[in-house]
Amino acid sequence: MGPHGEFAASADQLIISDDAATRALAARFTVALVLHTIDSDWSKLQVAGIRATLARFGANLLEIVDCGFRPDRQVEALEALVERRPDAIISIPVDNRLAANAHRRIAEADIRLVLMDNAPMGMVVRKDYVSVVSADNFGNGEIAAEILADHVPTGGTACVVGFDADFYVTNERDLGFRKWLREHRPDVRLAHVGFDEPERAGVAVLAELDAGRSADALFVVWDEPALVVAGALRAAGRSMPMTTVSLWRSRGAIW
Repeated sequence: MGPHGEFAASADQLIISDDAATRALAARFTVALVLHTIDSDWSKLQVAGIRATLARFGANLLEIVDCGFRPDRQVEALEALVERRPDAIISIPVDNRLAANAHRRIAEADIRLVLMDNAPMGMVVRKDYVSVVSADNFGNGEIAAEILADHVPTGGTACVVGFDADFYVTNERDLGFRKWLREHRPDVRLAHVGFDEPERAGVAVLAELDAGRSADALFVVWDEPALVVAGALRAAGRSMPMTTVSLWRSRGAIW
């Protein structure tokens, strides 16, 4: 389900007629891909799937751009790609607000836009873009809360280690986590630590703990920063329960 309630069939269930496939092969589409990172195993799987599908229909992958988790880099990359006039751009917007205008210009330039996992504010689904969202992220947040709740003492504090950007996927996980605890463990206090890039998540958590802010357990919004947090805690001689959302299994995991 997409950010505005739209539904999409999975790739395995996608049926394309022979006529449509023939037209696609004849068109020789050029496509550019703009990701927030290509370093993670999950992103590598995404890229491999996109490459395979484009090859199936004779499309040319013009460029793959890795923007890290920097909205400013993404805006620069999108503006440069518009000048090159691909037939389509596949993008994972890092921030709903900061990258909104750059994505809107793609639609205005009559370049097909496919959004993965996020949708900039003010854009209209099916008019400006089509959307692919890979999981029930609200539900994943609820699962993480249910798992973590067994490891939080009565009156204890659960800390959400969240992405500072306005990112639909992690926002939904955060909301699901908080909702479950409010409904099932109202005695648990909630705290928040933000990070701007995954590699800084550990530094952010240690800074909060060193400042004397208490936490009995952590929920980290996805597994890449969770690994960083785990490493930072271990190096500092600290230990506490932590849940995350595994991008491999779309489930919470307790560490």
